[in-house]
Amino acid sequence: MTFQSTELDRSLYRYSPLDREAKTIRVMRLHPAEDFNAKLCCNILKVLFKSDDFPEYEAISYVWDGQSPNEDHYITCEDDNTNTKKLLITRNSAIALRHLRKKNNDRILWMDSICIDQSSIQDRNHQVQLMGDIYTHAQRVLIWLGEDESLKAGPTFSLLKDLALLDVDSETDDKSAADSDDDMEDNMDTGEDEDDDGDDDMDEVGDTDTDDDGDDSDDGDTQDDRNNGWDEINAEKTAADKSGRKELESEMRGIWNIPRDSDEDAYAWHLYSEVYGRPWFKRMWTLQEIALSDPDTALVICGQHEILWKHLQTASQNFKKIGLDGRNLVHDTMQLCFELHVYIRYSRHDRYDLLRALVHPKKRNKPVPQASGIFADCRSRDCTDPKDKAFALYGLCSEMKIQLPYPAYEKSTAEIFTDVARAIIAHDDDLSILFLVNSPRRIRDLPSWVPDWSDSWKAEGLSLRHRISILYQASSSKALYSFSQDSKSLILLAKIVDSVSRVGKPIPVVEEKPGPQPQGIFNRTCSDWFSRSHAVWGAVQSWAQFVSDSEECDGPYGSRSNDWMIAFLRTMMADSDAVKKLHGKDSLEENFEELQGFVSWYKSLNGRNDFEQVLIEKGLISAPGELGEEALAQLHMGCSLWLDEDKPLMEFHDSVWAFHRGKSFFMTNEGWMGTVEGLPAEGDVVALISGLPMPVVLSRDAGNYRLIGHAYVHGLMNGLGWPKSLDELELITIV
Repeated sequence: MTFQSTELDRSLYRYSPLDREAKTIRVMRLHPAEDFNAKLCCNILKVLFKSDDFPEYEAISYVWDGQSPNEDHYITCEDDNTNTKKLLITRNSAIALRHLRKKNNDRILWMDSICIDQSSIQDRNHQVQLMGDIYTHAQRVLIWLGEDESLKAGPTFSLLKDLALLDVDSETDDKSAADSDDDMEDNMDTGEDEDDDGDDDMDEVGDTDTDDDGDDSDDGDTQDDRNNGWDEINAEKTAADKSGRKELESEMRGIWNIPRDSDEDAYAWHLYSEVYGRPWFKRMWTLQEIALSDPDTALVICGQHEILWKHLQTASQNFKKIGLDGRNLVHDTMQLCFELHVYIRYSRHDRYDLLRALVHPKKRNKPVPQASGIFADCRSRDCTDPKDKAFALYGLCSEMKIQLPYPAYEKSTAEIFTDVARAIIAHDDDLSILFLVNSPRRIRDLPSWVPDWSDSWKAEGLSLRHRISILYQASSSKALYSFSQDSKSLILLAKIVDSVSRVGKPIPVVEEKPGPQPQGIFNRTCSDWFSRSHAVWGAVQSWAQFVSDSEECDGPYGSRSNDWMIAFLRTMMADSDAVKKLHGKDSLEENFEELQGFVSWYKSLNGRNDFEQVLIEKGLISAPGELGEEALAQLHMGCSLWLDEDKPLMEFHDSVWAFHRGKSFFMTNEGWMGTVEGLPAEGDVVALISGLPMPVVLSRDAGNYRLIGHAYVHGLMNGLGWPKSLDELELITIV
């Protein structure tokens, strides 16, 4: 150790330990300074959480952004002996504190990088357990988005305040009681507050001036007049929406110099880039921090400009309502935050179930988010330490009465994810978590039944899982399971149905790039669409060949080619509502209108040789094979999907990708066909699991099994393969 490093070490602040038996936290008293660039100074205080006397402080929600504390950025603190010491902090922390520091008065703040001893695993474990309480009981949560580097935060926040106050529902505020249920349902889904008609503008962070800019007008009609005049009301509302949209478009063009002839994506992309696309909206920790805060007081800050969180939320919804967020770029950014906040708000009430029925009169069957659903919906969020994919939700889940294992950073990531998976299954009392195990990358030593939460693969979330439970019932509804003594194995009751005999190419995952897109049938760039379509095309051609080879064989779908084609169609659509009409039908001709896209698509898959002959006859190529396999495939796909402008074919092809990206097609020894998430191999088995509405594919592993993924197996989705007697089932162990 050099002399210089020794001197630095002596000058650094040392934390004194907290009482871990009590709910004790640290807060910082940030000292004022008139000069923005003046050095940061504070006192770090220990305070006790009491249920009847919570300390007064504001909690900062921000992102570390992968930064580490360094000598260039520090805050001076007094230690227990009143000696002034340096505490190294990140650049983001330093900038945020300079913006939040008052000019004349101290400010009591909680900030994780300062109030938690990041060098102590024990301190981190203890404080992470309390972070739910920290953000719940803060006087206000301050959301720091970052600096105003574009110098457009001021006009953008002004735009958002105007957008939040845009009365897009003014003509229907006094609708009949019969329709008020729909209003409340919309509010619950979108984040609107019925009494949100004011604008709390902040002149300086911490000093609030309230301007009541709302305008709740009443046209003076009687209730009967309004009930009998829906056509006039809807016409007026449409006109008002268009007027509001034009004004907003004009304001946005002035801020970002958007050309007048731009489509709606350009407006959404600029607003997303300036505000909603900032890293804060993508981080793991920030979701819990805002979901547990008071939305009426939480303040969003960018540089010197502020807006209330509730106005940011309402602005995102109104932006969609006036038709400028067609791709839900802005809306989807905010939706999960709002939904979780709503569930937390009502889960704290003693009569939660009754309240939920009242506010969701048409959605009484919509499941309350289970632990597996929450983790699935948060999976794409970012964090530096993969362990925080579990620990960042601890406080949130505790509020929703979901008991996760206590944070323990000393454990390996695989141990933590396994403990969490077991806790999720035990809390939900079902096996839905098995829908989430497949992802492109998995950490070592992770049991196959445990999701790798560190992989940000956007897996199927709560809504699709709920749809699966409605559409399919491959086994009994009762989940029967247990765990091995070391918790690393999941023991299930199952029926092994058949073995995999053939496996087709998987459809790769081709993620769409965010950003403004030109107008088009699928509202995406031509190059992206061709890239994705070609990836699908190459895979499904091998799938169609399997079906073609089986058309003359007896099997579970009959012996006629039409029987196999219908089975293939229903497999491609995962037997969704769009093809429910096919149940019981004997021929494609009876469903020609609905099947037009599939017929064109299927013929195109099997018509490439004819296409090559056409090119020869037209003199475009001289002999078979001249173009090469890859070039011929792309040209054939282009003529079929794009140049011919066969819209039903294009839409069906797009749907195949939506249903099956990241999946592989397979057939079994007995002729069953299906698709599965993951990469199966010949010899793997198809199994039905008690309590799981879809079959799974398993690989054998020394007397046990490893989970490949859940599967759609046509003909086995509605209990056909499930035995009537439990004696026909067996216990299997998944490792």
